[in-house]
Amino acid sequence: MQNQIPAVQKSSITAPTVKKENPELRMSLKELGQYVATCMPKYVQMAQITDNN
Repeated sequence: MQNQIPAVQKSSITAPTVKKENPELRMSLKELGQYVATCMPKYVQMAQITDNN
């Protein structure tokens, strides 16, 4: 007797896997970057946020 492998079922859901933008989190990260840059100007020349943060 051979092992039966179950068939792979395709899902009908086609939702994108892109993370939603969160403006409050983005503003918080921006303020944190500015704060760190002002506290440690010798070590931080530029604070930068990527597109999905």
